[in-house]
Amino acid sequence: LNDLVLRETGGRAVTVEAHVAGTRLGEFRGDGVVIATPTGSTAYSLSAGGPIIAPSLSTLVITPVCPHTLSIRPLVIPATETAEFRIGPPETEVSLTLDGQVALPFRRGQVVRVRRAHRPVNFLRVDGRSFYATVRSKLRWGAA
Repeated sequence: LNDLVLRETGGRAVTVEAHVAGTRLGEFRGDGVVIATPTGSTAYSLSAGGPIIAPSLSTLVITPVCPHTLSIRPLVIPATETAEFRIGPPETEVSLTLDGQVALPFRRGQVVRVRRAHRPVNFLRVDGRSFYATVRSKLRWGAA
């Protein structure tokens, strides 16, 4: 629902290889990668330098965590695309965490595929505030 995180657990850099829509996007070394929905874009992805995405958009954001190059930046893709991630050499301990709750060991050679669910999730807004009012108040967006 919010995000999926692949990250190295022992304090060393990891090589992440990414594919989007069946095309090799590339690889980078860093602390890991966050793949977030618009709902999850204001959590770990935002802290790692990713954008805030309005919940009405049907997208995913791929946010590298501390990449060891300036050429790797967050990427917003349509939620209709499938993104795949692999961990490359050297062998290191990596965890796959779902919504900050479930952490699973992730081994070199395994592939994680991320895509939009077939069924949407509906949210109930009880206070009547818009997403943008919430961003302004909770994240102090635009505050001097």
